[in-house]
Amino acid sequence: IFQVLAFTGERAMSAGTEHITLAHATRICDGAVAACLSHGFAPVTVHVCNEHGEPIAFQRMDGCNGLLTPDVARCKAYTAVSLRMSSRAFREKYTTGNESAKYGQMLSMVSISGGNLAPFPGGIVVKSNSGVLIGGVGVSGAAGDEDEFCALQAVKEAGFGFFTEPAEHSLKLGQKRSREEQDAK
Repeated sequence: IFQVLAFTGERAMSAGTEHITLAHATRICDGAVAACLSHGFAPVTVHVCNEHGEPIAFQRMDGCNGLLTPDVARCKAYTAVSLRMSSRAFREKYTTGNESAKYGQMLSMVSISGGNLAPFPGGIVVKSNSGVLIGGVGVSGAAGDEDEFCALQAVKEAGFGFFTEPAEHSLKLGQKRSREEQDAK
């Protein structure tokens, strides 16, 4: 048994990028804040979790609502890792087609999870360069499309070679829309 455990430990250490480290998560948080600032979005909270939904790093910008926004960011990241899809994809899966049964199922899933699933944009899946789910990023505080944009930019700009789902943002830069219009999309 000892030999098996030693081998497993060596393999895990050599994999290196098969999980998000604190250094990765901190750089992603910094990148999301930088993306927010450079585009003039409302202040955000960023939450990075591992593949089990456990928190690794968290940042809340000055001026960001501290009552609800941190929980929303956490739930967006948790949605991404627990369902293995972005929080936007979760919403789209259960609201496209105007089917009340699917919508009811989505609401039930949110309830069963204890309110930990968030069916709105801003939570993204992070995969290693070999395609393994390694974590999620949730951003909240700006409009939904802006939150998702900041999360995606942060992972891309961090330079670790991680893949995201979605791969691209849907924000139309240069066309400012109200928060209500963004969140409705």
